[in-house]
Amino acid sequence: MKRILNFEYGGLWCMYWTYFAALLSFGSVFLLAKGFSNYEIGILFALASILGALIQPPLADIADNSKVFRIHRLMEILLLLMILLAAGLFVYQTKGAPLFLIYLLLYAIHLALQGLINALLFTLEETGHKIYFGICRASGSIAYSAVMAVLGVLVDRYSSSILPYAGMVFLLCWMAFIVGSDVHYLRAMRRKSAERAAAEAGQAEEAAPAEKIHLLAFLRRNKLFLVLSIGVLFFFFGNAVQNTFIYQIVTDVGGTSADLGVVAACTAMSEVPGLMLFDVIRKHISVNTLLKIAAVAFVAKFVMLWLAQAVWVICLAQVFQAIYIVIMPAMIYFIDQIMDKGEAVKGQAWFMMATTVASVIASYLGGLILDVAGAKMLCLAAAVCALIGAIIYSAVVDRFGEATK
Repeated sequence: MKRILNFEYGGLWCMYWTYFAALLSFGSVFLLAKGFSNYEIGILFALASILGALIQPPLADIADNSKVFRIHRLMEILLLLMILLAAGLFVYQTKGAPLFLIYLLLYAIHLALQGLINALLFTLEETGHKIYFGICRASGSIAYSAVMAVLGVLVDRYSSSILPYAGMVFLLCWMAFIVGSDVHYLRAMRRKSAERAAAEAGQAEEAAPAEKIHLLAFLRRNKLFLVLSIGVLFFFFGNAVQNTFIYQIVTDVGGTSADLGVVAACTAMSEVPGLMLFDVIRKHISVNTLLKIAAVAFVAKFVMLWLAQAVWVICLAQVFQAIYIVIMPAMIYFIDQIMDKGEAVKGQAWFMMATTVASVIASYLGGLILDVAGAKMLCLAAAVCALIGAIIYSAVVDRFGEATK
């Protein structure tokens, strides 16, 4: 059962990032081909990020407190909605309000799902089986790398019209993985309950479950974490710039759609060592320190992107991604350790909401900066924001104490 749960959790990350490749990484390519401008694309992604940020806290509240809409069921509903929306991309193929709205909703729901997948890690571990987050998340990077390389060549050769077809395949596979995970999770929990009942027969009463904390109480109890979220917002401005406008950054130095696939593949593959070795690294370096090291690496990456004059330099800059990427699993464990169990999903959702607010700002300002001042100025702005975020990280993280080792 342990292998099955890990395989399915890794499959969720694979499908999340492969759909990300088709929806967002090639989003600018697709939307520019439909007649949208950089500014309009920035507005679309900004609005999608706002919606994604707004729906994450209530979704987390539902996942934390509802017995009917538990986390697996909630993800199944959201994926079904995405499949229905994605079907609309085959109907509305020209610039207009329907295409704008469909893309906006797909992106917003996709953003909201990342926080739920993060939180699902700890739900699956309730079965008593170890879930290897680093390895599972690394599988997503490997899948993303392969898909981006292939899509880059196909789009360059056949046009961006292939993207909706690829996206639908990824969504259907994603649904298969979440349904399978749901079935095996429930089976593992029933087995665990039966074993516990047999082992504890005639012994002390089982400990009470963790207290469920509602959203307002969560905000009052975690004020310092909210300050840290401001650092997340500044820091992930740069991350959102890369995710949304990497095509424009690549073409600014003479690259093509095929080069975009190569750059994205380099980015994803550089993430794999840090993710695969995360559990080993965490035994020797505190999560607090990992967060600060990752922040510095990301600043260095965007300084290099700002200075880049050729595609190969952009690829070389992705080496820093090997260090930066540990910020994702480190933050997930950091949140889990500093908060009560009843707050787990909300803590993950608040972190993801801060990243999506950064996406709002980056999408709107990024498109504007691109049209007014170009890709180099956008990379410089991202580097400055990442530096501000790194300073806030360093000032606040250790205030939580050494419990995060």
